[in-house]
Amino acid sequence: MILDMIVKKKKETVKIQKQRFPLPILLASISNINQPNSFYESISKDGLSIIGEVKQASPSKGVISEHFNIRQIVKDYSTSVNCISVLTEEHFFKGSPNYLKDISAMTQLPLLRKDFIA
Repeated sequence: MILDMIVKKKKETVKIQKQRFPLPILLASISNINQPNSFYESISKDGLSIIGEVKQASPSKGVISEHFNIRQIVKDYSTSVNCISVLTEEHFFKGSPNYLKDISAMTQLPLLRKDFIA
């Protein structure tokens, strides 16, 4: 089952990441981050709320777009969505944790990280 493969791979990745980035280093790296815009407030406004998604691939569909351009996606979403969901899982969804940093520099929209956490 694909979910079992994803969880197995994520456990391996988390083990490596914990060695590369111990908790004190992670805490120091986020100490200067500004408070993000509220995801909840953004989707709780009157009327329809839309969450755009940044996803390069999926296990069931494979590569979704050969011409994956984060800058263009964010530009397109900037006037049409309330928030952006960002897939960061690297192996099966071709995402990257760096996408969050990159996208946050391009927009004030609230971001949601979508990943498997083991």
